[in-house]
Amino acid sequence: MEPNPTFKLFIHSAGINSSRNSFPQHVWLACLESSNGETVWTNTSEPPEVLDGSASHVLHLAIRTTVDRCPDNCTVYLLSPQENIVAIYGVTRERRRQDRYRGSDKKRRPSADLIKDIDDVTEARGITLIGRKPQENHEYEMVDVRLRAEAESRWKDACAAADSDFT
Repeated sequence: MEPNPTFKLFIHSAGINSSRNSFPQHVWLACLESSNGETVWTNTSEPPEVLDGSASHVLHLAIRTTVDRCPDNCTVYLLSPQENIVAIYGVTRERRRQDRYRGSDKKRRPSADLIKDIDDVTEARGITLIGRKPQENHEYEMVDVRLRAEAESRWKDACAAADSDFT
């Protein structure tokens, strides 16, 4: 029996966090690579969309969107600069369910419903998600340099497009 194919999903976001004068808004960027380093899917050719919510919530939306582009019965390594993404998906789906989508502080995660949806969809399709930190030079380059720059560029483009809608 052949082993399940493996992929790497690099995700990043850019935007603003909440303050007294604003609420959190972000755009996301995702790049799904095959085990041989070929890009399977990315949203870079799609226009950026400003989404309400924290960076973590928007990254979960990126994961959910990308899961739809993954083949059934595969393993996907999630690589993100966000420690909480690595922590959430660094444990098994069963453990997340057992913990009732709560963090180490025993409080329900803000994106718990979205994480549960991701778990339900991936389980039905035989997809295993594993969060981990970058380990290879290419992975560091993707997460810390390339995707960060592209996400920030998408954020600027989205803001410029939104400004033109109001002029």
